[in-house]
Amino acid sequence: MYDRYGIDAVKESGGASGFGGMDGFSSMFGGGDMFSSFFDGGLFGGGRSRQKSKMDSFAIPLEVTLEELYNGTTKQIEFKHKVICSSCSGTGSKSGNNVNCRKCRGSGIQVTHRPIGPGMVQQMRGPCTDCEGTGTFVKEKDRCKKCKGKQVIEEDCTLDVTVSPGMSHNHKIPMRGAGDQSPDMESGDVIVVLQEQEHSVFTRKGIDLFVKKKLSVIDALCGCTFYIDHLDGRKLAVTNPPSQVLFPGCIKGLSGEGMMSQRLHIKGNLYFEFEIDFPPENFITEDEKFAELEAILPSKDNSLDITDDMEPVDLHNLENTRGLGGGGREGDEGSYVDHDMGGHDHGGMRYVANFMGVVTRGAIMSSNNKKSNGKEDSYSGLCSHFEANKRSKEYVAHQSKVHSVGWSCDGSRLASGSFDKSVTIWSLESDRLGRDGNYKVHTGSVDQLRWHPSKPEVLVTASGDKTIRVWDTRAGKPTSTVTTKGENINICWSPDGHTIAVGNKEDLLTFIDARTLKTKHEELFKYEVNEISWNRPGDKFFLTNGNGCVVILSWPEFKHLHTINAHPANCICIEFDKSGKYYATGSADALTSLWDVSELVCLRTFSRLDWPVRTLSFSHDSQMIASASEDLFIDIAHVQTGQKVHQITTQAPTFTVAWHPKKHLLVYACDDKDKHDRDTGGIWLFGLPNTTY
Repeated sequence: MYDRYGIDAVKESGGASGFGGMDGFSSMFGGGDMFSSFFDGGLFGGGRSRQKSKMDSFAIPLEVTLEELYNGTTKQIEFKHKVICSSCSGTGSKSGNNVNCRKCRGSGIQVTHRPIGPGMVQQMRGPCTDCEGTGTFVKEKDRCKKCKGKQVIEEDCTLDVTVSPGMSHNHKIPMRGAGDQSPDMESGDVIVVLQEQEHSVFTRKGIDLFVKKKLSVIDALCGCTFYIDHLDGRKLAVTNPPSQVLFPGCIKGLSGEGMMSQRLHIKGNLYFEFEIDFPPENFITEDEKFAELEAILPSKDNSLDITDDMEPVDLHNLENTRGLGGGGREGDEGSYVDHDMGGHDHGGMRYVANFMGVVTRGAIMSSNNKKSNGKEDSYSGLCSHFEANKRSKEYVAHQSKVHSVGWSCDGSRLASGSFDKSVTIWSLESDRLGRDGNYKVHTGSVDQLRWHPSKPEVLVTASGDKTIRVWDTRAGKPTSTVTTKGENINICWSPDGHTIAVGNKEDLLTFIDARTLKTKHEELFKYEVNEISWNRPGDKFFLTNGNGCVVILSWPEFKHLHTINAHPANCICIEFDKSGKYYATGSADALTSLWDVSELVCLRTFSRLDWPVRTLSFSHDSQMIASASEDLFIDIAHVQTGQKVHQITTQAPTFTVAWHPKKHLLVYACDDKDKHDRDTGGIWLFGLPNTTY
C-alpha cells in the first residue's frame, strides 16, 4: 500500500476532510460570518462563542545533507515573527483604552463588491485598510511607544528542528504555534520544508541509494573487493566473488543499507551500478599474448567463414559522422539514436534493455533508417497530436482521494473509486464527462475497480471492508456482494469474464466464479503480492511481488511456470497491452520495464521517473504507455522507441491512470489538496483540444 498510495501529506492546517464547514457559502457570501452572526450574540444575543481564528502559517526552507537525512539530526533555524507587544499587552495603547474602528465597526474586516457579470456581484472580504485588521483605533497621543499602536512587534526567534532518519526532500515539519501572533487569534504555525542537498557519491531514489562504481576488466572478471564510506561513517568492504562476472551497466546491491522508510520503519537497499573500464587500444602487441588471453576466456565462435560473395571490411574509429553526434545537428538522427530504447536507463534491467537496444540500433542504421522512419513517423504523429490536444479538465468526483479509475470496454462509461468509500459512475459524451451518480455502498475504502471485459454495464469493486461488489451500472447499484477473508486491495477479471481474482492485504488470492459467485480456488503466498492480471489468451496468470519478481502461473491449473527477476526493488504494478504482445511492470526502483510476452525478455526500460512507479496504462493502439509516481508529472512514452511523447504536469503525486479503450484520452487522479489542505477528490481528463468553442 505504501508504494501505491505514498505517505499521507503533512497537514499544514486544521481543516477537516470532506466538505466540512461553510466554505461553499463562504465563497458566495464572503465568509461564514453571515450565519455565525445569528448565533454569536448578534441577532438573538448571548449564544455560543465564535471559534477563535488562526493566523496564517508560513514556510521556511531548511537545507539538509544526505548524511543528516540518513542518520537524523537536530538543526536550528532563525527567523523573524510577530509577537504580542509586552508593553501594552496587545491593546496598542498606553491606557489600555481604545475604540472600535469606524470603517469596519470593530470587525477588522472590510467588505467590497465587484461586478463579475450581468446582474452578478461578487462580495470580497479583506483586512480593513484603516485599522490594518485589528478592529480598533488608538488615538495618536495614546499609542504604545513600543508597538506604535500596532499591538504586535517583530522579534527574532530560534527553534530546534528534529530531522528524523529517512525524511525526504520537501518533507514538511510543522512547528505548531511558532508563527505570527495577534490579539484574540490563535498563533500561526511555522512549516519547515527540508531541502535535500546533492551528494557527491550517493543518489537517492525513494528509500533506496545508488552508487556508480568504476571497475577494471580484471576486477569485473576475477572478483574484487572495494571500499565505500557509508553515510553513517562506517567503512564498508564490498566483495564480489570471482564466480560472479560483472558486466557494463549491471546492478548489484546490499540489502537494508538504504534510507529508512518513514512509514514502514524498514530500510531500503544500497545499489551499485557498475561501469567497466576497458583497456586502451593496442594494450597487447604480441600475438602469443592474445593466444594466452583467448585460452583463458570462453571460446569464441569460429564457425563463420568468409565466402566469395562477401566483401571483407574492417571497423575503424570515425569522427564527425552524422548520427553519432559529430556532424549531425541537435534533434536529427544523432538525437534519435541517443534516446532510442529508453536511453540512459539506471535500473535493474539496464543490461538486457541496452543490449537489445544496441542490436536494434545496428539494424536501423545499417538499413539506411528504413525501420527508423516508420517508428519516427508514428512518434512524430503522436507528439503533434498532443501538441494540439494537451488540455486537461478536472471533475469533482469524491470527498476524498481517488484510488482507482477505469473505462468500460466500449469506452462509454468511466468509474472512479475513493477512500471516501464511494463509487462514482460517469458517461462520456463528445469528450465530456457527465456524472451519472455517486454511490456509497461499501463501508471501507474502494481501493480498486475493474470493468467486465465484454459487458460494458458490468463493474466489480474491491474494498477494505472485506467485500467485493458486482455492479449493474445501468441500475446504479450492486447486484451481488461477496464477502472475502481480508481487506481487499487488488481485483481483475479473466479475459472471458468467467472468473474474478481478488487479492487482500494478507497476500491471499481468491478466485471467484463470476456466474455462481462461489470460490473456485484460494492461494496464500509467503511473500508480498502487489498486482495481479491474466494474459490476453487467459491461459496464464501473472502477479508482481515485493521481491521485484513477476511470477507466472498456469490457468486454471494454477501451477508455477516461471519466476522472472524483473527489478532489483519491489515490483508494484503490471499491465498488458491490448494486442497481447507486451506487458509492462512498474517498480520501486523508479523504472517501467517493457516485456515481450512470448519470449519473456525485457525489451526496454523507461527511466524518466524518480520515484516508485505506482500505476501504468497502455493506449488502445499499443503505441503509448503512461506511467506515474510521486513525481509531479505523468510520463507518456512511445512503446517502440522509448522516447517521451508528452509529459502531463500535476500538482501532487498520482494514484491511478487509465487510457480510453478507443481514443487518445487519459483519465488520472492525484493526491490533490485545496487551499485548506483537504482532499479535492477530483479526477482529470487529458487529451482535450487546446481550443474550445
